[in-house]
Amino acid sequence: KFGISDQYDRVAGTLELAKFNSVTLTDLLPNQNYHFVVISRDIAGNEATSPDNVFKTRAPGASPSPSPSPSPSPSP
Repeated sequence: KFGISDQYDRVAGTLELAKFNSVTLTDLLPNQNYHFVVISRDIAGNEATSPDNVFKTRAPGASPSPSPSPSPSPSP
């Protein structure tokens, strides 16, 4: 669940059982903080919810942040 407050007025994702999941969020406003929680349920129906997290979308015209590059291993 996610939204512009911790009321999480939007839902994204699937209820399918999977080891790994990913979600693409659409129609987000630029330069906006969004709160989100991740809810997981196992095959027995046990549910776990993450703590509240926050991300911010880029401002209009802002370039993406560079991804960190792995450091080369030292030579022996």
